Amino acid sequence: MLDCRDRPRTQLSAQPYVYGTQRSDAISGTRSTQGRFGGDVRIGPNPILTILATVRPDYAQLESDQEIINVTDVPTAYPEKRPFFTESSDFYQALAVNTRNSGGIDAGVKLRHELQTFRYDATTVQETNGARWLLGDARWTNNRSYHVETIGGAREQDGRRDYNVTTNLRKWFFEKRLVGPTWFGTINGLAGRPNEFETVNSVKWLSRTLEVGIGNRVKTAPYNPNVVGYNALSNEVFLSAWATRSFFKEHGLLRRLAATVSADRFAVYSGPGAAYTVWKGAADIEIHLNRFGRPKITGGEELTSVATGLALRAAEHWAGN
Repeated sequence: MLDCRDRPRTQLSAQPYVYGTQRSDAISGTRSTQGRFGGDVRIGPNPILTILATVRPDYAQLESDQEIINVTDVPTAYPEKRPFFTESSDFYQALAVNTRNSGGIDAGVKLRHELQTFRYDATTVQETNGARWLLGDARWTNNRSYHVETIGGAREQDGRRDYNVTTNLRKWFFEKRLVGPTWFGTINGLAGRPNEFETVNSVKWLSRTLEVGIGNRVKTAPYNPNVVGYNALSNEVFLSAWATRSFFKEHGLLRRLAATVSADRFAVYSGPGAAYTVWKGAADIEIHLNRFGRPKITGGEELTSVATGLALRAAEHWAGN
């Protein structure tokens, strides 16, 4: 027989608000009244399911954005601070969705469901200017051997639809020493053009003493998901290979030495002939010094006074066509 007392209780909370103003003109004898209402409702039918709804939320008390001087080619991406969106801060990790591009909100609904290896977030928003958003992030992972994730966003206004979809795949082998991540994103092409895309792929071997990897990134010419996603540079092809060998000692002055060699190849997607290669070498050294003025120093009393990243660029080779 099932005891009803063992069933999880539904969690329900609400934060409504109402305010109004009234203005009177003694000269003309007119009077005007304005008001606004809204609020948030959170429902938790069980510990793994959450439903959040908002109607005309009031964000007047939020902290303003910090002024940033940007000297890059990409517009500044400000962090999201509105509670309805920060509720999903653990989702949407890639550049697929930038909720700061949305304006005032008339209404929104968010659904979060978290199982042992599968979790997702689905969000829909109606803006005050008539635009509609649909966002989603679905993640299937055991955090040990695989990670499969799809993130997407779509915005519709005045008959125009903009969307951005990315897939994030990672596979680990040999207790996470061998990693094979791949990332693919696509957005709708403008003015009848075909879809644009970006892809990032790599293979890495990561251990305490050796790191080796090779990777590439390709972006088509006008790829810039700044409607739904974040602003990004486009029209590039990048190929990189690197290797790092680390040496460790438990005692003595020199405790760690890491030597890195890398080669980067840059090209333009629309014109592969314009390319150049950069070779780099770097050394990272960690030195431990004993305390001065002590006649006897034990291992536990040693002080790490210098943890120097001695980045020495050993060689650079530029080859342009």
